[in-house]
Formats: sequence, C-alpha cells, structure tokens
Amino acid sequence: MKTNNYEIIKLIEAQKNLNVVGFNKQPTNVIDQSYCKTLEESLIKNVNNIQYFSMNWKPVTNILSQLVNLISLDIKLSSYADWNYLDKVCLPNLKILKTQKIPSKDLANLIQNTKGNLIEISIQYEGNDNRRLLQVIYNKCPNLKYLKISFNNIDIIKLEKLLIECKYLNGLFLNTLDNNDPDWDNLFEILIRSSPKNLFRFKFSYYYKIFRFNSLELFLDNWNKQPILLQTIPVCLLVDADFKRHQQQVNDLINKYVTKGSVKAYDLGKIFEDFEWTQNKSRAYF
Repeated sequence: MKTNNYEIIKLIEAQKNLNVVGFNKQPTNVIDQSYCKTLEESLIKNVNNIQYFSMNWKPVTNILSQLVNLISLDIKLSSYADWNYLDKVCLPNLKILKTQKIPSKDLANLIQNTKGNLIEISIQYEGNDNRRLLQVIYNKCPNLKYLKISFNNIDIIKLEKLLIECKYLNGLFLNTLDNNDPDWDNLFEILIRSSPKNLFRFKFSYYYKIFRFNSLELFLDNWNKQPILLQTIPVCLLVDADFKRHQQQVNDLINKYVTKGSVKAYDLGKIFEDFEWTQNKSRAYF
C-alpha cells in the first residue's frame, strides 16, 4: 500500500463526524482490491454518521448494507458488474439515488428496500426493459420529485402509471438513445393526459435522425398546464450540416411556443446537471 493511501485511511479513521464521503478513482477500469477493501473497512467504522456517499467502483465489501443512515447514494461505473446483492441492501432514509451502468433489475431490488423517502432518482443504463423498475418506483416512491431514466416503447404503460401515482413529480428527464424507434406520438400523448399538476420541467435526449417534429408540436399545442421548462439534447455521430439544420428547426419550433407563453424557458443541447433546466444553478429542491 502506498504511503499516501495509508495516510488517507488514517485520516478517515480519525474523523468523529464524517457525514460526506466521495471517492473518484483514476483510472476507473483498474481496481486495487486490497486498497479498496481497506478503505471501505475504514469507512465502516463511521457508518452511523455517513449520509452522503459517492464512488466510481463496485464495492468489494458489504459497505452499502452498512450505510443505514444514508441520504444520498451516487455510484458511477465505467463498466458493468454483477450487482445481485443489492436485494439485501436496505437504505430506509435514502432520498437521492444516482447510478450509472447498474442494471435496472438490481436497482429495482434496491429501491424496493427503501421506505418511501426517495425524492430524486437518476439512472443511466443501456437497457431495453425498465417495466419492473418503473413499477417499483411508483409503488415505493410516492414523494418522488425528479426522475431521469431511459425510455423504451415497452415501458409506456408503466411510465403512465408512474405519472399518475407520483403526484409530486416536478421534473422528468427521458433518455431515448437506446431506442431505435421511439413512439413519440404515444409518449407525448401520455405526458399530456397523465402528467401530475406539479410536472413542468422536461428534458429529452435523443438521436436526432429519429426525432419527430410533428409529435413535439402536438405536445406543445395540447399542453394545458403551467408553462414548462424544456431542454432538448439531440445527439449525433458527426456534427454536419444536417445536424445543424435539425438544431435550427427544433429551436425555431420551440421558440414559437416561448412567444406564446406555453414554454417558460428553453435550452437546446447544453449539458447541465440532470435536474437543472437553466444556467442559473440552483439546488433548492434538495
């Protein structure tokens, strides 16, 4: 073990009220199992105090099951791994969950063991079936305010059920990049029909060549709730004239509704935090 690593562990063990912990290992694809194990074991001594925890490797110990007072969990991985043991992890106080490359079936198990306190869920995973995950979310997260998730056509019924059951939902970020042919008409019709009254913040990430302007126009024409905050994030393999034309068309279309007043604010393509819709950064909803 390198000296500086040992000093970090000593520092952790010396803390009396360690409640925020974040680890960002570089490179992410190389894991020193021995060091990670010792590091996690040093944290276990502070488990009763830790409330905010983030890391970018799969734990080599059972530390997650020890963090019973956790409020925020953020795990961002660079590769896939086996997370079956999450069905044995119970985090009753969890309010914020952010993950990357953790399968939806394992996340469903984790959320199933929470106690209804989750208000923010951000999931990045290239999967094609989130039906059970969506079902668990609307059954276990009645106070949910913000959701980021991949959208696939087979999820549509469960997504509508979530919109109906999660009455406090305020912001929705749908990623369609893993969907070769999103059913835009059905999606936008469901958003019009079933969105809760508090939902007025929308983000859509999509591959620009399969986007349907008519569907978006239908959505904006028929939206009859409060003015929305909207961000569209078109993705391309190459920024060419066709992509720039698409950006201009989207921008022109939505600005028409900004003028009408049905869209309060709009952004095209900038990368904010998951649940920020304007450049003025605000975390007041936490």
